[in-house]
Amino acid sequence: MDPRRCPGEELQHTHRLRLPSGVVLGEGVLRQLVGTDKTTAEQLGRLSEHRPNVVVQVLPYRAGAHPALTGSFNIVGFPASSDLDVVYLENMASALYLEEAEDVRRYASVFDYLRAMALSPKESADMLAQAADALA
Repeated sequence: MDPRRCPGEELQHTHRLRLPSGVVLGEGVLRQLVGTDKTTAEQLGRLSEHRPNVVVQVLPYRAGAHPALTGSFNIVGFPASSDLDVVYLENMASALYLEEAEDVRRYASVFDYLRAMALSPKESADMLAQAADALA
């Protein structure tokens, strides 16, 4: 998820498409203000809301070092089985799409690890709501 965009807006688009999605946010996302306290509180509040097709989890600081410390990534899946998944990497100067099966498997494995180390969806929603309340 691109932190420069409104998280609620992206989740709403996902909701309309009905595609299952998952996101693991580092705890630092909850602590970094982007805009005003009110704006950040609203965004965190939206992230804490349950959506049947979106799983939001928070990776707490206490999880320690993990394989995604090198940067964020997106695994883009497609509904048709004939369309292969793609990993999308972005930095300040460029973007890269990884289409090789081994690369996609590697990132999928990292994502599975992050989900296992992250708080449960319920615990994550509670943490997001608490962070939002602290700013309101």
